[in-house]
Amino acid sequence: MEEVPVEDLEKFLDYLQNAFDGIDQKMRRKMEGALFGNSWKNTIQEIDPMIEEVDPYRHECKYGVVAFAKSSAKKSFDFAYCLFKMDIKIKPWRIEWIKKEKSLLFGLFKWETVEPIKCKAESVRGKNMKKITNFFRYKALEEFCQQGVIDRVNEVASLENATDDIDNVN
Repeated sequence: MEEVPVEDLEKFLDYLQNAFDGIDQKMRRKMEGALFGNSWKNTIQEIDPMIEEVDPYRHECKYGVVAFAKSSAKKSFDFAYCLFKMDIKIKPWRIEWIKKEKSLLFGLFKWETVEPIKCKAESVRGKNMKKITNFFRYKALEEFCQQGVIDRVNEVASLENATDDIDNVN
């Protein structure tokens, strides 16, 4: 966690923008608006995941989370941020197994075999992107926990269980 005086905020945002490609001008304006607004005490900004295709089966993913809060005297901001970059390799194909029914003598003898077939691998985008984003979010929460920004990370098997776990927190 970093404490940034109000007068050094522009330099700090420049640093973040140069350190991570995901903070474009739109994101920066959004952060500045949140920082200089009067109606908040703290906020978290999620930098949208970016995927760059290096070659057909290798992708570079970038993601970030920035949490910040105003000091009570409004003379500084406390910042905590996690910026991730990950290379992902995807097999060009995967193997699936299918059952095939076979027979002899006009169906008198029947049996099943299991044969492999090659299928094209799924794209990084779509439902896989959601899994990657959730992985990044979890890693960001772990990092915030290690930095002392949050106390702990509650894990749930599914969103249906989330409310049950929240009710049991001391």
